[in-house]
Amino acid sequence: MKKSKIFTLAASLLVFGMVACEDTDLRAVSGIESVVMESSSSTIPSSSSEIVSSSSTIPNGNSSSSAVSSSSSIKVNSSSSVKVNSSSSVAGKTKPSSSSAKSSSSAESVEILGTCAPQKDSIVMTQWATWVFTQTSPADTSVASSLKFKWIIEGSYQGTGSGKGLRNVSGQYPETGTYIARLSIDGGDTITCSPLTVTVAPITGCKCTASAETVDVSNGYALANWNISGCESLLGISSYTWSSDVNPTWVDASLTFTAAGQSATPTVTVSNDNGSFLEVTCPTVTAVGSN
Repeated sequence: MKKSKIFTLAASLLVFGMVACEDTDLRAVSGIESVVMESSSSTIPSSSSEIVSSSSTIPNGNSSSSAVSSSSSIKVNSSSSVKVNSSSSVAGKTKPSSSSAKSSSSAESVEILGTCAPQKDSIVMTQWATWVFTQTSPADTSVASSLKFKWIIEGSYQGTGSGKGLRNVSGQYPETGTYIARLSIDGGDTITCSPLTVTVAPITGCKCTASAETVDVSNGYALANWNISGCESLLGISSYTWSSDVNPTWVDASLTFTAAGQSATPTVTVSNDNGSFLEVTCPTVTAVGSN
């Protein structure tokens, strides 16, 4: 009987020791202590408290397996929730839509044909010339209205011109010569325009007259007079230059004769602002009278 009690006591101590070992292994395996520490920075404090409490009352090995599964599930769910939300938010901010990347489609290629020429074949220096593009194909001229016209105006102050549907362009020419313009439409082939001639402005209509063909010097002297008039130029007359044998005053000139037989045939050079000039010869005046 005494031996039976001792054996029962020994068996109880053995079972107690096994339970203690299992409890220690359960804490080590389940990671309950790490869950409690991690949960201090998360939003699941009550959940950790319940896990600790359940581990202290685990009656057998089956319950410990259940507790480990529960703790692992809470940790995984919390982590995966944060990662999914963060990823979708970043993606939504940076990824462009396909419709905004392809906002328009390219139009069909249309061949524009035509000719180019100045409105006037000839102008005088410093005047303006207008170049005109005349479309011959297609018949619908509205097509070209949305296309870019690029002009090169050789010899002009302006040099170039461009714009949508710009069929006419003008340039001012400071020097005489023969010039052309070139046109390209929407980056297509270059059209060479027919030439323009730039000349100096002519002076026309000038006429020089004398007050008389002869003058009488019987009284010792006589005065002869000349006048130039009727000169015209597109750019205006800038000067009248008389020959040195007379005394000039703009469009008039004079000379005093003191002896019979004296004569004079003056000339006058008329100039304009364009650099053009015209020389006009005036009538001869002769002095007459007694010696």
